[in-house]
Amino acid sequence: MERNITIDILRGFCMFCIVGIIHLSQYLGQEHYLFLIPFGNCIGWSCLGTFSLISGYLIGRKYCFHSFSDVGLFYKKRLVRFYPLFVLSAICLLCIGFNNSCQTVNALTGLSPFVQDKTCRPLTLWYISMIMIFYLISPLLLASRKWPRIAISVLLMALSVGMSLFIYVDKRFVFNLFLYLLGTCLALFDLSKLQKFTGWGGMTFALVSYVGMLSLLDVVHHSILRWSTIFFGVLCFVIVASFLSKKISATNKCVHFLSYVSMSAYLFHRFTYWACLKIFHPDDLTLLGLYLFLFALPVTLCFAYYVQKCYDKLVSSLLSNKSK
Repeated sequence: MERNITIDILRGFCMFCIVGIIHLSQYLGQEHYLFLIPFGNCIGWSCLGTFSLISGYLIGRKYCFHSFSDVGLFYKKRLVRFYPLFVLSAICLLCIGFNNSCQTVNALTGLSPFVQDKTCRPLTLWYISMIMIFYLISPLLLASRKWPRIAISVLLMALSVGMSLFIYVDKRFVFNLFLYLLGTCLALFDLSKLQKFTGWGGMTFALVSYVGMLSLLDVVHHSILRWSTIFFGVLCFVIVASFLSKKISATNKCVHFLSYVSMSAYLFHRFTYWACLKIFHPDDLTLLGLYLFLFALPVTLCFAYYVQKCYDKLVSSLLSNKSK
């Protein structure tokens, strides 16, 4: 599939927000952890929601199943794409004590969205664990076109909400499932007509509205405002990325780099931050922040790049040998 600069911008931006700002702030102390602040929490959720929307959209554009062999090939490709790196990340986080054995098992088996006990709910890896389930149900969607796919998406959404009434289902799972299903449905439509909403006017309106909603979170403590802000954040990110895609070259190396390392950076940033802080841990808060941002984050991005590059070469080599 041809590279999409808008999606590359979204991937790079959302990864940087989560890995380079929100999660990084946790190492400055819980009182500085942005995810515990309403606006930081909403931005973080919007970033992860954007990844779910992108994932659904790309899967919906690329695949259409006509036989069981197509389904098998899809599972094989998805498994090869992320699972070995996911396992390696899980082992690393287990070894450094970030996740315990129970959390690791639940992450690797995809059970984390249904685990109520917080001590057994994996940290960070919960998102990849959840995406596994989305891939598992994707053949139900991708075997159909347009209105049947939309109808199945509505049924799956209703089923997940209904399940949450009887068993524990992580609310993050329900929200991201909605965005993943929305992405697979949007893949069926020509979205080029929406470009007129991504000019200066549309972008300015989206940003001003989003900032206004974020500023209300400290005043109005209501779940409807919070969820509306999170969802609107996803839309805002898409509008801004679409606008920037007209200004940035499709071959921009920085955008391509951040997009390329996004998955590996998410999987391994906790490990690299831990390693960097083992090497040097400044006592001064300002110095610690500078050290993390100017040293640990670049190390993380470089490490993620070489891990992804080596893994891609390994997979390519194995597949080429198998085809001979």
